[in-house]
Amino acid sequence: MRHTMRVKGAAVKRARGARQFESAYSFRGLFKISRPALIPSEKGALLHRFGQPWRVFGLTKLGYALLLEQEKRPSRSDIGAVFF
Repeated sequence: MRHTMRVKGAAVKRARGARQFESAYSFRGLFKISRPALIPSEKGALLHRFGQPWRVFGLTKLGYALLLEQEKRPSRSDIGAVFF
């Protein structure tokens, strides 16, 4: 029983330490879900590199186009305002 408690305590310490890390790179595809079939269609991407602003790209016939650039991570409403 005592051993289990130490393992759980170590896991909690690791989780607290992990919160202090900042992402160096982030890429997330942005999709729209078509109803009622629930088919995803790609609409763009969210990109961030450490030390650079967050960027939202929209998918066009020629590739990706920059739609939004800001210092803080854009919220869902920020991204929705760009696309709709």
